[in-house]
Amino acid sequence: MMATMRGSAGSSARELTLNDNPPASGAEAVEAFLATALKTYDDGTPRTRHVTSNVILEIEEPRREASGWSYVTTFQATDGLPLQPIACGRYHDRFEQIDGRWIFRSRHVVTGLVGDLKHHRR
Repeated sequence: MMATMRGSAGSSARELTLNDNPPASGAEAVEAFLATALKTYDDGTPRTRHVTSNVILEIEEPRREASGWSYVTTFQATDGLPLQPIACGRYHDRFEQIDGRWIFRSRHVVTGLVGDLKHHRR
């Protein structure tokens, strides 16, 4: 079975949990959490790329829900920081299918390794 999942976890997740922080619930709360937690630059982005690997998806067909697990490595480059990995960890995602489209329901982020975050976090 092939499914298309649209949107990004940051823009469409209903709930986001970062490590041991309380979850941000609702799209507006997720966006507000990210806006207060991350530095942004002139282009309006945090100048990062999140590369996921070893993705495992389990689709729960009767309920039209799915779980996903993956590793994530976050890279960043700014004028004051050459391109480098700044964090590695895991994602545990939950998805649901609504009107034939898969959407993020929640993302739990567990950070395992941390590098230089002074250009990333507020």
